[in-house]
Amino acid sequence: MAFTREGLVNKVPVQMGTLRATYQAARALTASGQPEKAPQWLTDELVRLGSDPELDAADEIPLAMVCHRLQLDCGSRADKGTQRIGRLRVPEQLVPGNERLWQDAMTARAEFQMGCPRTQVRRENLPYGTSSPQFLMILRTLGESDCTTQVQELARGIDLVALARDTLKKGEIVQGSDALQAAIAAGRVIPQRMWQEMPDLVNNNRAPEGRDLFSKFAGGPASSQATAAGYYLLA
Repeated sequence: MAFTREGLVNKVPVQMGTLRATYQAARALTASGQPEKAPQWLTDELVRLGSDPELDAADEIPLAMVCHRLQLDCGSRADKGTQRIGRLRVPEQLVPGNERLWQDAMTARAEFQMGCPRTQVRRENLPYGTSSPQFLMILRTLGESDCTTQVQELARGIDLVALARDTLKKGEIVQGSDALQAAIAAGRVIPQRMWQEMPDLVNNNRAPEGRDLFSKFAGGPASSQATAAGYYLLA
């Protein structure tokens, strides 16, 4: 995996320069067991940002998350981000209008393994046994936060393993990864054959910019989110 000097996976111009995207790149590296492959100039830049008085306060949290993921000591600004994450409060209920706040708080807490917060999520109002990309992302997020009981209850009646295979066959790599992670969190058994098929299932999502990158759909541009999903599925 290659990085730009703006701090993101190489050849992803629409997402260059954001710490959020850099965090996704860091997740891809750790999913593939290669955190040490983060280039020196990138780690140096993260450490520099950690003592930059002009760093926007809003960037302290994603900086802390990237540095934690890559096991870096990034200084006082990252430390402040870690402290802010410790004070984060997840909305008591996920409702229309607070989805971004809920997702950001859950993801930050999960990075630091802070456990399952007190939060409620309602089941989707969809035909029994079906799901949506948004709901799969919610299930995956709950699973990352060790909210196992909620994932099991919310996923009741949904064949997450079959859904993961079907979405991957359609080239929907992010949804497929979310479904598979949700299945694991819910305690579903993943057939060994599916892991053996995984290289073929994700092959169509290889990005035209390079085979070490993935796109959200076949033939689309490289995406840090899709790349993180691809590396997780191939881990």
